[in-house]
Amino acid sequence: MEIKNQVIDRLDNPNIVAEVSKIAAAGWFYAICSKSEIERIKDPQNGDDFILLLRADIIADNMRLYRVVKHYVDIAVRSGVEWSLEEFYKTDHFEYFKNHLPVDLKEKVDGIATGLIFTKEANGLIFKTDFGFCSVLSASLFYFIKFSFLTLIDSGGRIPPEVCVASLRIAIRTMFEKEALDFDWDPRGIIPEDIEKVITAPYPYIMTFLAGHEYSHFLNGDLDDYHAVQKTISTYFKDGEDYKKIGAYNSNQKQEFAADLGY
Repeated sequence: MEIKNQVIDRLDNPNIVAEVSKIAAAGWFYAICSKSEIERIKDPQNGDDFILLLRADIIADNMRLYRVVKHYVDIAVRSGVEWSLEEFYKTDHFEYFKNHLPVDLKEKVDGIATGLIFTKEANGLIFKTDFGFCSVLSASLFYFIKFSFLTLIDSGGRIPPEVCVASLRIAIRTMFEKEALDFDWDPRGIIPEDIEKVITAPYPYIMTFLAGHEYSHFLNGDLDDYHAVQKTISTYFKDGEDYKKIGAYNSNQKQEFAADLGY
């Protein structure tokens, strides 16, 4: 009875509940994160840690995506390769764009944490956190770009009209967040290697442009208190809350066109 009372007393303590919630939430991530990444998720210290937390939480919340990533974890383990979720989603699009900025502008965006996450929303985002500004691009953009170009390229009649229509449908469904995120398991069809190279070739350039677009929002002042809006995201936070609002830019057309044109 004494032990039972001790447990009840601990659970009645809000600090203990938050601590237990933190450990329980991190438990979902053990299958897809390295041990060091788990520690960073439990107690994020900077923007990179926050993006890692966001990335892991989104995957854990989508069972199909969770199984896809777990499949790659298992391959790494069998191959004797050290697994890292952060490395798996590593991208150089932001870095490439930043390194081509003038020195004064590069210094302004240097402190922004950046990364790739896998969300249903095929888009980019820049937002404020307790750890400074963060900017992310969604990996689902790859599939939107791939199937869009499969529809649009001139294949000299090699791609049947019904395949073009199906490809366009997949691209639209991806953009409207209706397509299942299991492309690695179900590629939706076998594309000849030469055509695959053509339709995926624009991807790094488009992603680099989008990275610059997000940087431009920051440089244009679109994230100040006047322009920013509160956007709800679902993730695990240090205080045990499941949902919080982040300060993201207000997507009005003038700001979007200005970001496209650059700073």
